Amino acid sequence: MMALLGGIFAVALTGSALADAKNVTLYADQFEFDNQNKVILATGNVRVSHGPLLITGDRARYSQEKHVVAMVGNVRMKRGAIEVSCNRLEANTLTDVVTIDQQIRIEVGDIVVTADHAIVDVKSKQAVLTGNPHARQGKDEITAQTIRIDLDKKRLLTQGQTKVVLSVDRLKGP
Repeated sequence: MMALLGGIFAVALTGSALADAKNVTLYADQFEFDNQNKVILATGNVRVSHGPLLITGDRARYSQEKHVVAMVGNVRMKRGAIEVSCNRLEANTLTDVVTIDQQIRIEVGDIVVTADHAIVDVKSKQAVLTGNPHARQGKDEITAQTIRIDLDKKRLLTQGQTKVVLSVDRLKGP
């Protein structure tokens, strides 16, 4: 049977995934618990933390059986120097793979990448962006069919038709 709880509430859920974190913690204004299906729905000022990973948004659904958090509306994800904003995000807390959709913006230092779809492997710090991916660093820009990012080394690899625009200032050198 469903139970509805109001107010600020925190729930620690057993997961595995990151070596330094064994719990997923959810905070929200309101929770709905479906014990039969092992699903938790959270609405209003939702925050999900899992070790060094923090995800915020308007609404979330956590499947305890699948170990998947789906977040919708004004979604933000932060882990170290990596910041992501989008409209929809799904994170698997067992595999640490995050699927991101709709108006994606990923910031890694001074590199800003936008796209329609992305898959981020949090453990290996690798991201693959498709659907009009566009990267910018200062005045330099890259568009490609697919952009792969090594989030740790801040390196981009493009696949498919690629366009690179380098600023004249960069070409002049020091």
